[in-house]
Amino acid sequence: MDTLDPMLMSVMANRLDGIVREMTNTLLRAARPAVISSARDFSCCIVTGEDELLAPAEGLPVHIFGCHIQTANMRRYHAGDLRRGDAYLDNDPYRGNTHPADHTFMVPVLHEGEHLFTAVSKCHMADIGNSIPSSYFVLARDVYHEGALVFPAVRIQRDVRTIDDIVRMCRARIRVPDQWYGDFLAGLGSARVAERRLEEFCRKYGTATVKRFVREWFDYSERRMIDNIRRLPKARLVNRGRSDPLEGILPDGLELTVKIDIDPDEATIHVDLSDNPPCVDVGLNTSLGAATSAVVGAIFNALETDIPRNAGSFRRLSFAYAEDSVVAAPKFPHSCSMATTNVSERLVNITQSAFAQLGDGHGLAEGGTGRGAGMAVISGRDARRGGAPFVNRMMLSTNGGPASPVADGWVNYAIEVIAGLMYRDSVEVDELKHPIRVRSLSLVEDSAGGGRRRGAPA
Repeated sequence: MDTLDPMLMSVMANRLDGIVREMTNTLLRAARPAVISSARDFSCCIVTGEDELLAPAEGLPVHIFGCHIQTANMRRYHAGDLRRGDAYLDNDPYRGNTHPADHTFMVPVLHEGEHLFTAVSKCHMADIGNSIPSSYFVLARDVYHEGALVFPAVRIQRDVRTIDDIVRMCRARIRVPDQWYGDFLAGLGSARVAERRLEEFCRKYGTATVKRFVREWFDYSERRMIDNIRRLPKARLVNRGRSDPLEGILPDGLELTVKIDIDPDEATIHVDLSDNPPCVDVGLNTSLGAATSAVVGAIFNALETDIPRNAGSFRRLSFAYAEDSVVAAPKFPHSCSMATTNVSERLVNITQSAFAQLGDGHGLAEGGTGRGAGMAVISGRDARRGGAPFVNRMMLSTNGGPASPVADGWVNYAIEVIAGLMYRDSVEVDELKHPIRVRSLSLVEDSAGGGRRRGAPA
């Protein structure tokens, strides 16, 4: 059978990326708290109607590489009852989401009665009803101690009309209800923008051409991945790292291990995460969505930069993990409150640096994982506004990025799981929004890692 014209395929692929960027701009402009509207702690993507990641554009790696699991659960829970005008909310870390703070808005896109795409917007909410005024709770003994409101792919709109019961429940529980509701509307609005654009896309090209494009785009992406892996040496890479101690609870931290088998003959990369500790009674357990996203992101960091990140290239990757594990397989009711940070950050580091074992020209160093006051969650009451409550995660400071074989580390790297894609907060905006004063913000002298290529300073 003749293949799709390469020029047309390129145009269609870029049009989908353009739609995702329009989603991104909508969410960035409409959101309320600085963690979304300034720091850009959110991601948008398009997933096929068969639950395959299609277009992530500039989504944060930790957010997007597991979205297809969430859309699959949406379809499973609502089998036979998905229709145009629906929208769903998911933040369940046991069913594909990253951690409870990442509220994921999913809108199924139907054309001529057929579910062809799902538009996905994932937002890190500043407050989610936790038992403490923060969307992170490292000391949470379990999900009950954590206290987050959890929505396992719950319908929030039917016929584009919001189901008010869900909104009332959240507003009654969340400390900053107006702020949360603003982000709720922004996330929904972003997904609805994609719905309209995807309907136009389908009308322009027709269902048959759209399906053919998706199939051939995935095949092309897989071929690109095969070509890259076949140029790697056959190897088994083993690398270890350790999370920081947690005083009185984890005095030695957590030793983490990643084992990577590269088979250039079969053009596959297999990642074994099974040699990791069992779940712990704190919020450091990493969900399947967060852990696999961290590792996938790190693998792509070590490969050619222009390989499409989608379900086609993912065909060449496979994973193994142990049940009841702190990495990728938390057992209910262990908390996953910190799943997108701490352990996930170490997984990125030990995965991408493992590729350096292949020799000169491969892999990356480890990026900085430290946190200072500039990346804290702040909360309280603002006397300037009559004692109104406030909650926000700041992104005023960032960590230094790792050196690679071809470039120095990025100063704007921030943390491993976002790969430099978030923004640093505006000092002035944070001071206007919250009762804080920032005395100084500067790079630390002589903190860059030395070498032929330098790590970025702190």
